[in-house]
Amino acid sequence: MFWYWDHPRILTMIALWARGIPTINEYSQLASPQALYFIHRIIKNDTTDSLNSFWPDFDHGTYSKAYWDVLRMFGVRYFMTYFQVPETGDLGTAPIELPHRETGDLGTAPIEESAVWQIYELYGPNVGNFSPTTVMTAGTADEITAALASPNFDVDRQAVIESAIGRLLTAARDMRMTRIRGGLHVSGKSDGTSLVILPQQFTNCLRARDERVRLVRANLMMTGVIFSGDLDTDILFDYGIFSPRCRRADLADMRRLGMTIDLRMPHLAGDRVFPDWDGVKARLSAAVNHIQ
Repeated sequence: MFWYWDHPRILTMIALWARGIPTINEYSQLASPQALYFIHRIIKNDTTDSLNSFWPDFDHGTYSKAYWDVLRMFGVRYFMTYFQVPETGDLGTAPIELPHRETGDLGTAPIEESAVWQIYELYGPNVGNFSPTTVMTAGTADEITAALASPNFDVDRQAVIESAIGRLLTAARDMRMTRIRGGLHVSGKSDGTSLVILPQQFTNCLRARDERVRLVRANLMMTGVIFSGDLDTDILFDYGIFSPRCRRADLADMRRLGMTIDLRMPHLAGDRVFPDWDGVKARLSAAVNHIQ
């Protein structure tokens, strides 16, 4: 589920989190630099003020139909707002309209808003069943995201990974994915060798119990599962306070792939790592005067 941003929707979204209903929107210290890079490159989000958040919104000036494919790849089934978004016309479906109650601004005066949710359903969200059979290889983050952003890229049938699999791929069938404590359980079948894209961010901390199963970085952000024959395994998240090495491998991936965003806040726009002392004093003085 994706929520088009504003304050009333945030309140509703947090209420859903408390009830165990997931959304793609995230605000926490677990939002990763890789995720920010991805939405900056593919969706063209300005991420200068997006630390600790993952909010793949679109800018009306840079919108493309690939936006909906990205949401589907992440596993989004519903896109929710309470006003008409012209770009949702590309979905080809009319919204479901449901009433909602008025939302106050942190207990103060009510915010003026529509009384109807506009709920759009995305066709074919990824629930662990995306099984592309055409694989491209790319060695840098820029090359990967350029391929993904191509208007000819088919997220259902194509994938970008770093190295060739070396075998012809067949589409997996009967795929199922469920959450378990500490990870995921994945099952399915293949008549040969298959690649399945999970709606799970890739990290080197993931480990399949079945040693015949190979996990790879797919489409830069996602976890790819390569297997042959029958698949029935847990995929565990092995990071812990005494096992941080996998996170160092994630950082090494960022350097190796060149995941950098050439954006800075205005006060860091120069060559200095820290702002000059005179500038710091001027801002502190202005803040003190404003308080007085």
